[in-house]
Amino acid sequence: MLDFHLINDTTSKSVIENGNLECAGSIDHYDFTYLKNIKIIEDWLDYYKDFRWTNEQVIQKIELLLSIYHSDNTSKSKVKTPEKTMLDILQKAKNTGNGLIAYGD
Repeated sequence: MLDFHLINDTTSKSVIENGNLECAGSIDHYDFTYLKNIKIIEDWLDYYKDFRWTNEQVIQKIELLLSIYHSDNTSKSKVKTPEKTMLDILQKAKNTGNGLIAYGD
């Protein structure tokens, strides 16, 4: 699983290594690949390597996902999809004013 944790944009790497970050959610390899294919996750990111998004990047990804998700979502609002899972994770970060850091295993 790829676990996303809430992190303030100004938090340093030494604090990150301490491991006291709140988990915002997780996606599996299939969802990661799908989200890369629809350009929500950048092409150069790797499922098994850690990466970080700032709050500004989180907001941009929410806007992109909403444009994709709402264009064909009238009947899927209660169905779990990779888009919905990622949107939920991103919304948690936005609502707390944080970015995200992802840890793959």
